[in-house]
Amino acid sequence: MKFFESSRRSLVKSLTFRVIVIISDLVVVYAVTRRFDLAVTFMVTTNIASMILYYLHERFWNGVRWGRSRQTRFHKEGNGHVNVAEAYLSLVVNIYWIKVFFGD
Repeated sequence: MKFFESSRRSLVKSLTFRVIVIISDLVVVYAVTRRFDLAVTFMVTTNIASMILYYLHERFWNGVRWGRSRQTRFHKEGNGHVNVAEAYLSLVVNIYWIKVFFGD
């Protein structure tokens, strides 16, 4: 039996993992430097850079034909229903982080 995650569950998992990454960045840099201002600057800078690099990485792979098929734009689940949650979730998470860092 296959189990599929809801898009809400995937979104919550993505957000909680991002919080873990942000906190670990802050803690590690603070532990090494003992400077909170430097730790916050590093945390913000690296997370913005990560978003930009992830976007560029995705755009690069969009041009790579290896591993792609011509069936449909979205993956079909075993039950024949089109699952757009994966594509939508990626978009929602990226928009959320852009709003967090750059405001509405």
